[in-house]
Amino acid sequence: MAGIFKSTKTMQNFRVVAEWNERPIGTPEQKAKLAAIQEQVKAKKAVADKIRKEASDKLLAELKPQTPAYEAAARELIAIEAKRPPLKAVVPKPDGPVPADAVVHEAEDFAKGNVGKDTTGFGKGIGVILNTGTFPNRTEYSITVPAAGSYQLDFRYASGEARPIKVYANGEIALSKAAASLTGGFYPADQKWEAQGIITLKAGANDIKFESDYFFPHIDKFLLVARPGLEPTESLGPTTAKQKLIPQIVRDIAERIKNKIDIRIELPEEPDNLLPKPIAALLKKIGDEVTALNKEKPELPLAMAVEEGKPTDLKVHIRGSYLTLGDLSPRRFPTAVSGPAAPKIPEGQSGRLQLANWITAKDNPLTARVFVNRVWRWRFGKGIVGSVDNFGTLGEAPSHPELLDWLATTFVSEDKWSLKKLHKRMMLTATYQMSGQFSKEGDKIDSDNKLLWRFPRQRLEAEQIRDNIMAVSGLLDRTMGGTMLTLKPRAYVTDTNSADSIKYDSPRRAVYLPVVRAAVYDVYQAFDFGDPTVMNGDRPSTTIAPQALFMLNSPVVLKATKALAESVLAKKEWTDDQRVRHLYETCYGRPAADWEVTNAQLYLARFQAAYTLAKDPRLSAWQSLCKSIMAANEFIYVE
Repeated sequence: MAGIFKSTKTMQNFRVVAEWNERPIGTPEQKAKLAAIQEQVKAKKAVADKIRKEASDKLLAELKPQTPAYEAAARELIAIEAKRPPLKAVVPKPDGPVPADAVVHEAEDFAKGNVGKDTTGFGKGIGVILNTGTFPNRTEYSITVPAAGSYQLDFRYASGEARPIKVYANGEIALSKAAASLTGGFYPADQKWEAQGIITLKAGANDIKFESDYFFPHIDKFLLVARPGLEPTESLGPTTAKQKLIPQIVRDIAERIKNKIDIRIELPEEPDNLLPKPIAALLKKIGDEVTALNKEKPELPLAMAVEEGKPTDLKVHIRGSYLTLGDLSPRRFPTAVSGPAAPKIPEGQSGRLQLANWITAKDNPLTARVFVNRVWRWRFGKGIVGSVDNFGTLGEAPSHPELLDWLATTFVSEDKWSLKKLHKRMMLTATYQMSGQFSKEGDKIDSDNKLLWRFPRQRLEAEQIRDNIMAVSGLLDRTMGGTMLTLKPRAYVTDTNSADSIKYDSPRRAVYLPVVRAAVYDVYQAFDFGDPTVMNGDRPSTTIAPQALFMLNSPVVLKATKALAESVLAKKEWTDDQRVRHLYETCYGRPAADWEVTNAQLYLARFQAAYTLAKDPRLSAWQSLCKSIMAANEFIYVE
């Protein structure tokens, strides 16, 4: 089995991060259009790469004889930097006062950019910019200053690892490594003001851009203060200007000297800004054409899917260690479950197809047994095999082995793997329709109800409780289809408020609500929602105090009970007796007993008399009654 999975491609490896292997799904027309555009993009990129390579090779050949001049300019730069006094932050304390003559700008208030804005997690209470998963990260601003000259740039930011960024002023590189210092972490408590350097600006509006090929630090804000007479941090000295050397290469040589690396001239990975202007303009034109083509691509949804890798057999890892290898083990299925007649895997294939066929084969009872056992657990609260994730020797033995075998057999042969038919088959049984009432005789014989002499009482699951609250109040949106998650694949999400498109306070059914692993919906967490980071075929059913508090005080319940109370009071032709009976039928699915109606009306009268100062005592009384009905076990338990 290990060899089969080793021969399967699940990830795409890139320079910075790896991504899940994804395949586009859509109509044949969409796929054809996408393929045609991709071919055009590929052709244009090939032309651009050829032009870029030829121009880069020519430029490099011209520059190499100038290596001594670049080395001299780089050493001059190092000497200038050594004499330059260190800058101090204008605001020494993280929350200190900002001078009146400083130009301050919130980092998240940018004109253009592909970074995200966060106000709840890393930016709680302040607002910061952070990554969205697209590289390079960049953000642009229009900043107005009163006079031309030198300005000190300070950042208020948080960074728990080295994440230097480049700063451009009016299209020219102003700082090569800004925000490079560590502040101790990424959260608001780690925010600090740090001086970044001196940059040159013109009077009036200036275009400021921050950019990085890697992740961004979490920048809260930045400021500019005039520093007349100070040389810009990136000033290179007279040698560079006199000999018309390329500043970026002078800086690169200086870094090589500092790090004791061989001195040689190399072009950056993206050298377009160093190439002759006509060639740079041509490359920009081709780039714009590629951008336009990419915009014409049809938006095809993507499905995470594996594909064939290089067929590989693995050696046995003795005692599980990859450092201690034994004999070569060919790709095959575990004989303990597949038997000696397991399908053979062809030489040039991974074995995934054969594995899939074996898993779903009619003569393989394991898959169907696991499947029907899980459905039984959904219907009866516990599987025929109690350990639904473990059918091995360490798992529980089936309470009704013949029933499990019969269900698995009919599920394959008669139901043809139809989940709907399997549910129908179970729900039409006398066992499912049996009363849940307790009896001494049954309890004496089978106190744990393993033999199902009565219907096992069970609580609704988290999603069902939430939908039930919304449904009885008339707030549930029963619209079918669609999605509420509008984020792009692999978007950077830290919590439910990292993007406005993720909202849990929606009237849509629970099945359409997104599940963010970093911030599970609090309604779900109160009622034993499964951990979305691991696989689990069973859920516990705990009884804890916060559940009762949730059913009385949570915004979901308060909103729903108010809507329910308003709906019954809106029926002017009804008496209070009819309103109470309607609530019981709506919430419990049964008629109210006369004593329940009497007690409810007494409760309403006493509540209304006690809350005479409320804005609407009558509405408050009815809402309180609705909360009491919803908070009862009968509302969230299946009898």
